[in-house]
Amino acid sequence: MRYAEDDRTRAIAPASFTSRLSLALNDLRRRDIKSGTVNGTCMLHVQQTCGTRVRSVFNWHCVQTRSYSAMIPRFLKSISHHVRYLPLLSALTVSRWRDFELRSRDLGTTFALVMRWFPPARNRFDREAKRVFPNMKRSARAKLGQGMGRNMGRTLFEIYHDAEFQTQHHKFKASGPGLAALQAANAAGKGAIIVSGHFGQWEAVRAVIKMHGMESGAVYRPHRNSHYERRILAGIVAGGRPILATGRLGTKALVRHVRNGGIISILLDEKYAEGVRIPFLGHEALTSLSAAQLALKYDLPMIPAYGIRIDDKLEFRVEFEAPIPHTDSITMTRAFNDSLSARILEHPEQWYWMLRRWDDPRRSGEGSIKGSPSSTARFVRPS
Repeated sequence: MRYAEDDRTRAIAPASFTSRLSLALNDLRRRDIKSGTVNGTCMLHVQQTCGTRVRSVFNWHCVQTRSYSAMIPRFLKSISHHVRYLPLLSALTVSRWRDFELRSRDLGTTFALVMRWFPPARNRFDREAKRVFPNMKRSARAKLGQGMGRNMGRTLFEIYHDAEFQTQHHKFKASGPGLAALQAANAAGKGAIIVSGHFGQWEAVRAVIKMHGMESGAVYRPHRNSHYERRILAGIVAGGRPILATGRLGTKALVRHVRNGGIISILLDEKYAEGVRIPFLGHEALTSLSAAQLALKYDLPMIPAYGIRIDDKLEFRVEFEAPIPHTDSITMTRAFNDSLSARILEHPEQWYWMLRRWDDPRRSGEGSIKGSPSSTARFVRPS
């Protein structure tokens, strides 16, 4: 059997299946089609040239080619993740033989030293703190940055070891009308939304909820570093289920959870590009309306709650404020921003100032105007 000849292919009479496959691939190369980007048209050409038997072999060839081309970037990314995670792993490993409280203090001290001596971290903190405290002296701001680092180091350690942290009931002193409202909603089979921020020890809130015979899931944003992600996710899961990642699937699961009477905790103090400009610590900040929208749509209590570290100790005052009255999503979200702002001004060292919460001042005139959506707010992304 002979094949028709065209302007780029001479007539051939291959002796075997292997020969036909080799000639077909060579023909593709002559057509300047790279094997790593083979599409359906290329596959059709090879199939017409060699018959249907070649499909599985050709697909294997393409998959292998793409795999090899992607192997080096994946390897370099893995090395980068290892290098970035190594300092934290070392800090956690050095004191692993000590008890829980001493290890927590050690990591806090490490983070305080980073804030003092590592210029990128120190400069990033200064940029945010100056916005809120423009008249604060440099020495006071440096002390505040180190205090923040100390609190965040302890907080991270406690989250990493959340299974143990959750059992230390003697450390938690719960109060506030929101706890009774949460218990009433739970007894009635009704869901609830706990709103908080990266302030104090936010996992202490879920620990207290568990102490009272309930369980709160959480919404979280996956981390790019696979090593950090694995450890932090394991800790969050120990605090209560379900743990829902941001995105469409997480949103659907979240809606099902609260409609079925579940409790969910959301941290709302990160910038959300599709949110609304609402004042936060005296400056407009893009804020997600997701929690308030859920509360209004499904008639759920929206309860601000905070785990405040007591006097630089490893004990916590967990305060559940009264549920935010149902009005509209912007008004309710602004009420939460005001609540969190008051807590931060009272204990500024307990808030994580590295979130880049506000827009670049040079772009402050861009986007949406005050109190109006920059785009349609979507369920649900904690920001």
